Amino acid sequence: MLRDMAREYLSDRLPSARVRELMESETAHDETFWGEIAEMGWQAMAIPEEYGGAGFTFQELGIVLEEMGRFVAPGPFFSTVVLGANAILLGGTEEQKRAYLPRVAAGEHRLAFAPVDSGSGWSLDDVTTKVHIDGDTATITGTKEFVVDGHTADTLIVAARDGDENVDFWIVSADTSGVTSYRVETLDMTRKQAVVSFKTVPLKTADRLGVAGSGKALMTSLYDIAGAALAYESVGGGPKMPRDGGRVCQGSQAIRPGNRLVPSSQTQMRRHVGAGRVGKVVSVCCGVGSGERPRGIFDQCAAREVVLRRRIFLLRR
Repeated sequence: MLRDMAREYLSDRLPSARVRELMESETAHDETFWGEIAEMGWQAMAIPEEYGGAGFTFQELGIVLEEMGRFVAPGPFFSTVVLGANAILLGGTEEQKRAYLPRVAAGEHRLAFAPVDSGSGWSLDDVTTKVHIDGDTATITGTKEFVVDGHTADTLIVAARDGDENVDFWIVSADTSGVTSYRVETLDMTRKQAVVSFKTVPLKTADRLGVAGSGKALMTSLYDIAGAALAYESVGGGPKMPRDGGRVCQGSQAIRPGNRLVPSSQTQMRRHVGAGRVGKVVSVCCGVGSGERPRGIFDQCAAREVVLRRRIFLLRR
């Protein structure tokens, strides 16, 4: 029922012409669309009930993501619901969860995740953004790249290194003095990216996400979730991919433009997620060996999904 409802709604609201229109916009964000899916509970789906959510599992959210992938849905769903909300769920204090998650669930607040520094890599070991802590206050300075929907988010979750060399995530309001951002051109313009700069931005120590030293554990868990979410989107769009001179892949055939993009069976992928085997989903989707956790697995999934989403869109024109 959920799959049928999502497919029917997205088919009506996101014809190719509308997707192209959003791609060419500054934000790829449709406030009416965002409000309608909030009324259907999509942003709230995997947020626990005690934080204003619907209390479903990642499997139900995956159904929605799969259908969004089928229609190459633009907008901040991935950045807010998959990255931002899960970062707070996994690493946040009780106060932080209660402050942000109910607004996300209601479709009233958008989040962006900013781990990557300018000219740096995706590992937290590469983070150069600095946070200076002085008693109960702090300031953050640095520049982040590849921030998905970073120029439209209400709140940013930013990786920064403190004086004790702890690299943690900090919650920063986008309208705070010293925060500036601009959109950058990328291959997949349905999912906008931005450069976000922080110049001595004032914070409180309570804005640290969770406790000191928890950043790496949070990043590892969040990358697995993000990879599985991208896998779901890829599975949704997979049957529309051209293969062997434009023939569309059907049935249990894998799509292999040089390497595996999606599982050879949609049923297989759904079974792994349903059983909580998120790592297996990521390894199958991204073409790495079972049980592997290579550095940059999210990068691999994301890069390959960009190609997938772009090709699906071109097919639908």
